[in-house]
Amino acid sequence: MFPDRIAGVILVYGRCPAHYSGPSTSYSATGVASTPRHDRITVEAINQAQAQQAAIEIIPRTMSKLSVYHLNESELSVGNQVRITRNDAQHDLVNGQLAQIVGIEADTVTFETGNRQIILPTDQPLHLDYAYTTTAHRAQGLTCDRVLYNAESFSRTTAQDTHYVSISRERHEVMVFTDDANKLPERADRLRYKGLAHDIAGSAHVMTGMTMDAYEAALELQAP
Repeated sequence: MFPDRIAGVILVYGRCPAHYSGPSTSYSATGVASTPRHDRITVEAINQAQAQQAAIEIIPRTMSKLSVYHLNESELSVGNQVRITRNDAQHDLVNGQLAQIVGIEADTVTFETGNRQIILPTDQPLHLDYAYTTTAHRAQGLTCDRVLYNAESFSRTTAQDTHYVSISRERHEVMVFTDDANKLPERADRLRYKGLAHDIAGSAHVMTGMTMDAYEAALELQAP
């Protein structure tokens, strides 16, 4: 079971193992098997410049800033809106940053974000995703011409704060899609309260994500 889960995953870490020569920035490798010693994983390079080097063993628990990913293949075209999904200090990119594909070559992808263009090689995983949809949390501070808002009446995240963000991102038009138009107003009127540990003195449990009514009821139960 353990080798089956490890084989094929992408490992990204801040420093190269001593076995590899090359830059000290993030380096990608693919786990191919587990050794009989279950604290070690055999990995091989993805980067074509280092692909000829022999596979090595690493001990994940001794490595700092180790991230694990599954590799997904997506088609990219010039004009695609994309989102950065991993911080990249080398290129001054942050997780969640938006960009647009402006050029594709056999070995590179060029995208534009802000007033600058970034060129990334395609011989290693690109931490990008399509950016045509987003959560209300990520949409804070964004503005676009038209918004298609999926508002589920049964969702615990449908409340005043997320509803307001979702319907106020547009310049011209917002269309709301919901499973129940009758229940949605009540759900969107909820005022969520994120409780703190000291809010309910003497309680053995910390209740978070409560509605205001639930919070007030909990305080009444705590009252002498």
